[in-house]
Amino acid sequence: MGSTIRKISDHAGSGHRIVVRNHATLNQSMEASEGNLKDAARLQDRSFARRFPMLKGVDMEYRWGGRLCLTYNSVPAFGEIENRVWSACCQNGLGTVKGMLSGMMAVDKAVLGKTELLDEFLIYQEPKRLPPEPFLSLGANATLKWKEWLSGIEL
Repeated sequence: MGSTIRKISDHAGSGHRIVVRNHATLNQSMEASEGNLKDAARLQDRSFARRFPMLKGVDMEYRWGGRLCLTYNSVPAFGEIENRVWSACCQNGLGTVKGMLSGMMAVDKAVLGKTELLDEFLIYQEPKRLPPEPFLSLGANATLKWKEWLSGIEL
């Protein structure tokens, strides 16, 4: 929870963009509703205004969202799911790091069969499924609210 802020240069070299990641919700449908999008936009705008008061009046040029795959114990899932079909998923919100690492480990296992790093990676527990409803929604929503509260102004 909290915010991830990145300043990136555009490809033409004529300016910069600020990329903000700061909001998560439990939404098990395959589509976000108009209300979901409006709530996320409101929270993003509030967070941006708190962090960058000197940029008052600067509007978001783009917004996007995506789905996260989660496991109960925050362990990524990877391996051979069918003969010669490999998968690396469930990065638990840390896609850049865990996604790359679990992808590399799936490749190592598929191609090399065994590496030192793979041996260390395989020490982790097996991924555990999230609890069934209504426990999933109750627990996830309570956890998100608690983490938002702990994040305070960082969110």
